[in-house]
Amino acid sequence: MTVPSNLVPTKITDLPVAPAPTASGTIPIVIGGVLYQAVFSDVAGSAEVPASRIIAAGTGLTGGGNLTQDRVIAVANAGIGDTQLDNSGVAAGTYGSSTQIPVIEVNAKGRVIGVTLASPSFAGLVPDSRQIIAGTGLSGGGNLEANRTLSIDFSNNTPLALGSATAGVGTQAARDDHVHPPVDLEDATQITNRLPLANGGTGQNITNLTAGAVLYSDGTNLVLQTPSGANGQVLTSTGGGAPTWTTVTGVGTVTSVGLSLPNIFNVTGSPVTAAGTLTGDFVVQTANTVFAGPTTGSSTPPTFRALVNADIPTTLTGKTIDGSLNTLSNIANASLVNDSVTIGTTSIDLGATSLTLGGLTSLALTQDPVSALQAATKQYVDNVAQGLDVKASCIAATTANISLSGAQTIDGVSVVAGDRVLVKDQTAPEENGIYVAANSTWSRSADANTWDELRSAFTFIEQGTLYADTGWVCTIDAGGTLGVTAVTWSQFSGAGTYTAGTGLTLTGSVFSITNTAVTPAAYGAADKTLTATVNQQGQLTALADTPIAIANTQVSGLGTMSTQNANSVAITGGTVNGATIGATTPTTGVFTNITVNDNAILGSSNSDTITFTGRVNSDFEPATDNAFDLGKTGHEWRDLFIDGTANIDSLVADTADINAGSIDNTTIGAAAAAAGTFTNLTFSGDLTGTVSGGTYA
Repeated sequence: MTVPSNLVPTKITDLPVAPAPTASGTIPIVIGGVLYQAVFSDVAGSAEVPASRIIAAGTGLTGGGNLTQDRVIAVANAGIGDTQLDNSGVAAGTYGSSTQIPVIEVNAKGRVIGVTLASPSFAGLVPDSRQIIAGTGLSGGGNLEANRTLSIDFSNNTPLALGSATAGVGTQAARDDHVHPPVDLEDATQITNRLPLANGGTGQNITNLTAGAVLYSDGTNLVLQTPSGANGQVLTSTGGGAPTWTTVTGVGTVTSVGLSLPNIFNVTGSPVTAAGTLTGDFVVQTANTVFAGPTTGSSTPPTFRALVNADIPTTLTGKTIDGSLNTLSNIANASLVNDSVTIGTTSIDLGATSLTLGGLTSLALTQDPVSALQAATKQYVDNVAQGLDVKASCIAATTANISLSGAQTIDGVSVVAGDRVLVKDQTAPEENGIYVAANSTWSRSADANTWDELRSAFTFIEQGTLYADTGWVCTIDAGGTLGVTAVTWSQFSGAGTYTAGTGLTLTGSVFSITNTAVTPAAYGAADKTLTATVNQQGQLTALADTPIAIANTQVSGLGTMSTQNANSVAITGGTVNGATIGATTPTTGVFTNITVNDNAILGSSNSDTITFTGRVNSDFEPATDNAFDLGKTGHEWRDLFIDGTANIDSLVADTADINAGSIDNTTIGAAAAAAGTFTNLTFSGDLTGTVSGGTYA
């Protein structure tokens, strides 16, 4: 059946919606331009995407991969650059200056979409040119480009003595510990009026002082009793008003005087009826009791009893409490006379801290710094100034090659795990350095475990028989490799460890050679010998000179003599230099080696015979050319053997048999030619004579 074209849907949306889609339903499919119906499950099975299909991440993206699992594609870190972004509308350039502040507009995606400039506006701020000015009595201040400090200008003047009151014109503050001079009661300008009787004064001026007069009180002031009494009179009170001088009348005799004291005393010698001494001694009391009234209740006479808390006043004035035996607590600073400590010119309340100290001129420290922010001693700074890299001290230093493991004794010091040791004498010098001992293998210390940390390193040795209290510096140069390049150490200092050895005297820090028993003088002469005693240190402990007396039988070995007159001298060794042997009557002798540096005369040519049993081991030449003969008539040499060249100006011989070599530039038979046989004869010029045999050319 053919469907009219006007009834064929041209859009998917023109088709009705399936009420309940299933895998067995049909769907339209176009194949080769023809529309067919097909079962959905058949089409779905043949149109699946293979798992090997790859979703690749392009420029600016990361992730992706084949479809064996879900894949995520994301924007890579820094994957989006200028080439991937559209222009935001903001012109490229630099915004802002010392007078303009950029105002930036950013969208929800974090992109800058607008930039404008605005003039800065500051309100409520203080310019750094504003000055903090030190007023009267102050010093310091300045502009606000930095933190400023104002200090009180304290007076160094001694406070003025009391006198006429004045407002004053000084501008310096007084110190809290200033003390006024004491009041001079003889200086009328320092006192006014009179001190009342109740305050220890007289209450009025006392004049007309008379010897023997008596002062008495009228209840308000002290009054001078005038005139003074007569000899033997006594001053009698009238019960009120001024006392009077009275003459004592009547006589009597005392027959007994007794002494009665409270029961805290023992009384002895009472009564005295003629002559004697009355004595009162305290009754012995138990320890830690006091003589006081009752602890509670009404008043009663005092007795000895134990001390209670109520006996101790809550306020002590002018008292001393031994701090080593007592503990004080809950005392506020305000209750103390000195409630602060002054360091330099900085006052610090007790219990408080201060980050700055003023007025300090010196500070003594007891050790070098070991961590950051600690103060440095002059010793430490001096070491640094000398180019030293100061390391922590070592307990000992080696004296020879050691095994770098386990506990051991070094220079008399028992080294255990954790001790620092300066190792400086290893057979393999690249092993030298500062080590931390361990029960097993030792390791280099943390402050000296690289080549650069060992350059100019300095360490102090604490203990040891040889090296206690010495300082050592590492003398390596830059560029070495730790564990490969040799590491060397040199002693830099010693602190009080010097002891004078044998032959030395130590005075302070100066060594000098100890004098021996040898008296300073000139010893020896051409005709004297020296007798010396030398100790193990090479010092002369005894020295004397005596005339030379040597028997001829005592000369052997090496000796030097200018003249020797003896019947018999046996020289069994050494050398005889510059001497004539046998000059007068020479005799036979045997010499092992004779070295002659000048003329040597061996015997007489007329009577002496010299026999050579050895060989000549040098050139043999006459002292003057063409002046001496080798043999003579009647004393001719028999045979002469020459291996080499014989340079002879004139040869006269009975027979000369030349078996080899050549005769060059020489006339043969010049005087009386004789026949001769030549194996090969080469000549130039004329040949005179008869030649027979051979070949001629």
